[in-house]
Amino acid sequence: DRRAALANALNTTGVAKVPPPKKEEPKPAPVVSKGQPRRRQPEEVEPQKTKKEIEAEQRQFIEDNERRRVQFYQDEAAKKVKEQREADASVTYVEDRDTRKPKAVADISDYWKSDL
Repeated sequence: DRRAALANALNTTGVAKVPPPKKEEPKPAPVVSKGQPRRRQPEEVEPQKTKKEIEAEQRQFIEDNERRRVQFYQDEAAKKVKEQREADASVTYVEDRDTRKPKAVADISDYWKSDL
């Protein structure tokens, strides 16, 4: 407790003191109105989408994700060519079989031996 440590640090008699009590300010009581009850804000209703619109959005989402994934692999390959690191320090990004997320694999790895 900081207050106890401060009280003991300021004490010059050598006997530990109890920190001074904290001052608590009284909180104002909540105001209760006896008038009309609160009115709810009218909720804005979103227009219902048709099945075709939903399918189009899903298709667009999948295409965007696929485009981003392909772009990521292309960018990483270009970066690898540009940096020209040694084989034991560089990595290649491959798609994980289970999660389909990019996984960094060292260029000198047992991963590449399985393809031979």
